[in-house]
Amino acid sequence: MISLAKVAVIGSGPAGSTAAMLLAQSQISTLLIDRSDDMSWKVGEGLPPLAKPLLQKLGVWKQFIEDAHLPSYGNRSAWGSQELVDYDFIFDPNGVGWHLDRQKFDKMLTNVAVQSGAIKQSHAQVVGFERRQYDGWRLFLQSEGQQWHVDADFIIDATGRTSWFSKRQGNKRKHFDRLVGVVTLLAPTSFSTDCDSMTMVEATQDGWWYSALLPSQKLVVAYMSDADLVTSKRLKTVDGWTALISQTKHIRHRVESHGYCVELPPHIVSANSSLASKTVGESWLAVGDAASSYDPLSSQGIVTAIFTGIKAATSIQAHLSGEHKALENYSDYIRQLYNDYLTKHKAYYSSEQRWTTSPFWQRRLGTYFSDIFHDG
Repeated sequence: MISLAKVAVIGSGPAGSTAAMLLAQSQISTLLIDRSDDMSWKVGEGLPPLAKPLLQKLGVWKQFIEDAHLPSYGNRSAWGSQELVDYDFIFDPNGVGWHLDRQKFDKMLTNVAVQSGAIKQSHAQVVGFERRQYDGWRLFLQSEGQQWHVDADFIIDATGRTSWFSKRQGNKRKHFDRLVGVVTLLAPTSFSTDCDSMTMVEATQDGWWYSALLPSQKLVVAYMSDADLVTSKRLKTVDGWTALISQTKHIRHRVESHGYCVELPPHIVSANSSLASKTVGESWLAVGDAASSYDPLSSQGIVTAIFTGIKAATSIQAHLSGEHKALENYSDYIRQLYNDYLTKHKAYYSSEQRWTTSPFWQRRLGTYFSDIFHDG
């Protein structure tokens, strides 16, 4: 087991693996700590056309295509109107978007990081840490009953929305809403002929829905609303979820017309917009969702994770080379990305005006975020 690394990356999602890949390619000794449990399905399947030049820049486009993800030719939404409107990617210079097999996608990025020279520690959990006497960190790891430690000069927190490491540095998150998703995976029946790979979005009185066909021909369906509005335990049952989806028009029609049945029962996941109060500290920085998290409506979560992974790697290289403002510049970059996102986010939600008395939509209209912004 490795006991010393220049940089230790806690978390092996797209942001962490991207950073590890680029650091290793720059001959910086890098440890990638992978807690993955090899789930067969993971929420977060949409990749917009903008991903193509990013993946080409990373040199993984060929591997990506070989993994046979499902091309998505656009978005179809009933937003601001009861009728569906199509937005086709045909005019996008980068071509189509994609619906991912997330297990394959995440594994591809991790494998390329390892091929680039990063050392991966699989199924390992960081259970503690301490500052070293002069500089850097000592991480205490655990896996299958064994415990050991790793010394690193620099830490990347890639632990997602939990921001496990940076939170323990006294970092807080600024939450801009309480959005959660009630997510269900549906399996097709033998007579299903669904081949529509466009992402479908449908706004409703207390939130909105989306559905996306996966490469496995299964359908992910999610209901997005605020946590305080999703309080019924029935929503976690198949019967409760079925009753809720009956209130939709287009999502219900898709499910019923193709005879989809529930394969994995509904479960609730966090989907809110939030920003870490600090994205850098003494010999550490946060990437991906650990730095900032995005509403799934934006379809920017994975792309932004990769962007921040790239920026983190270049910033750490500069920092280790003695550039004093490298980490400060990284922090400014994360904040600017997030401010740009919030502007677009507000504009899109404001275009839905059908339920102005509904708490969900009131919170996103007029005094936007003002009654629900909080630290945590």
